[in-house]
Amino acid sequence: MNTLLKHRHLFLFIWYLLLFYFLVAPISLLVQNIYFYFDPAALAAFEQLYSSGANDAQLLVATAIPSALINLVIYTLAAVPMFALLHDELDQSFALGWKNKKQFTFQVIRGYLLMLAFSFIASLAMMLLGLTDSSANQQSVESLISLVPFLTTITVVILAPFVEEIVFRYLLIKGLKKYLPLWGAGVISVLVFATIHVLQAGDFINIIPYLALGAGLTIAYLRTNNIMVSIALHFIQNLIAVLISLSIL
Repeated sequence: MNTLLKHRHLFLFIWYLLLFYFLVAPISLLVQNIYFYFDPAALAAFEQLYSSGANDAQLLVATAIPSALINLVIYTLAAVPMFALLHDELDQSFALGWKNKKQFTFQVIRGYLLMLAFSFIASLAMMLLGLTDSSANQQSVESLISLVPFLTTITVVILAPFVEEIVFRYLLIKGLKKYLPLWGAGVISVLVFATIHVLQAGDFINIIPYLALGAGLTIAYLRTNNIMVSIALHFIQNLIAVLISLSIL
């Protein structure tokens, strides 16, 4: 246990990589099997659609609930060890923000305005390149939000901001700045964060919005040295995106 605590930052980063890139397939299979075991009618409907040559959109509708459950399970498996092993460090960051509420609020507002500016620049770049479609990752998330709003909102708004900020801002930059200047660690954080979001589908041309988002979050974290600021910004960004997808905003 002492060894785990001593190397907890490295352990958590490796655990994230294992979860999302090596264990995702068996976890997905397990969750799907459990879900279809308790809902055989849904399995029969999916098999009928699949055998009839249904398109991806139709198959996504048929598997929306297990897909949302898979995302929820994976992000939960990532978040729980982070809470357990980093609670003392997270408590310090939270206490710092709580003690200086006005400063924390100003940091979040300033960070969000910077993110809006980067988002505007990214939109202009996409328009100049003639790119109108969003990434496959974004399309999948938007579909799940409309089909399974409650489960997807928990994952996208609560778990994803926490997990991704801990991994790409807190753990990655903390590890890299031992060997690189802080700005170099920040650049790599932005590049890795953006690449991860387009890697699976291979639509690298749609990386620009994620570069903009990653840059805003990274600058906010580096300016404040408080991970709670970037978590709050990521939370706000995803919450607004969910509300727009649900036509609430």
